[in-house]
Amino acid sequence: MCPTAPSTAAELGSGPGVFLAAVRASCAFPTPTGHHNNTLIPGQGGFRSGAYWRPGLPLGIRILAVSIPVPAWGWPL
Repeated sequence: MCPTAPSTAAELGSGPGVFLAAVRASCAFPTPTGHHNNTLIPGQGGFRSGAYWRPGLPLGIRILAVSIPVPAWGWPL
């Protein structure tokens, strides 16, 4: 997504900072393959794929709730 953020900003006549900040706020917590740390834990901890949803989904929702309005507030279009 990072290569498309600056080009989208340029098409809209905006600076790329707000778009790159939104891309940086990744919300892949509910999946075991969403982050490289999540791929290391299942073998040693004995976790199944379903174990990531319980803590990951509320955290992902909170991150989205903050990562959408805050960059727009910090870097006005």
